[in-house]
Amino acid sequence: MATMEFKSIKKHYNDIEVLHDINLDIKDGEFIVLIGSSGCGKSTLLRMICGLEDITDGKLIINDKVANNIKPQERNMAMVFQSYALYPHMSVYDNISYGLKIKKESKDEIDKKVKDVASILGISNYLNRLPKNPALFSTSKPDVSPRSSRKPALDQRSTLIKHVTSMSYKLELVIWSRDTGQRIT
Repeated sequence: MATMEFKSIKKHYNDIEVLHDINLDIKDGEFIVLIGSSGCGKSTLLRMICGLEDITDGKLIINDKVANNIKPQERNMAMVFQSYALYPHMSVYDNISYGLKIKKESKDEIDKKVKDVASILGISNYLNRLPKNPALFSTSKPDVSPRSSRKPALDQRSTLIKHVTSMSYKLELVIWSRDTGQRIT
């Protein structure tokens, strides 16, 4: 988990200011949801947190460290994009474990994390299937899992909004966040 502070964050594209003086403190363990209309800057802010987008002005502080110039791969952040991509030729297990393999984690640790995430998301029975199997996508859970084996995780799916209206999905998210120690933003 991480603490984050946004201090007068601004984002400009040429002469157009798209984020205006964002100030926010997120404490360790807080559950934060960004909701807004299309084009309001949610994705831009999340991309800035992950280091995929430069901050024009202001400071992003993660765990008491100014993160403005920290490379994306050094931030230990993960992001599920609105149009997420699973590798269709790889099993669900391999999709979830891919990032851990890149980080050269041990096979035992990878197996444990993948099975933990699959259990929490209720997709343990799907681990050996290919993601193109339509039965696998009866819920949106699989699209969280490939990045959820890393910490902290940021979730950027506009489709989440319709699922958040479901009380059971809200409860699942809160329990998952609590059990895994991951923040969903």
